[in-house]
Amino acid sequence: MVLAICPYLDRYFLASAGNTFYVCDFPNDNPQRVRKFVQGRTRFLVTSLTVHFTRIAVGDCRDGVIFYSYHEDTKRLEQLYSDPLLRLVVDCILMDAETAVGCRFGS
Repeated sequence: MVLAICPYLDRYFLASAGNTFYVCDFPNDNPQRVRKFVQGRTRFLVTSLTVHFTRIAVGDCRDGVIFYSYHEDTKRLEQLYSDPLLRLVVDCILMDAETAVGCRFGS
């Protein structure tokens, strides 16, 4: 079951299910199929996905906000860092490439 989805870099989209999120697109030859390029995993349930240019922020329900970068040429995700102060994240947005604002459970 998909819990979060957001557009990424004009041609991709991000989707999450459980503790896994995917970088996907629709191929030109068959727009009814989804092509998954790469997947990333967190320790707990992914509750939100947001992007700012090439930076991806993943809201994990227990570990907080985790920052990633996707490299198109090698089709790899790189975990840049995480923000352990934002625990129990329900939703988050990226203000710029380094600043995430999160809403926590019960707040």
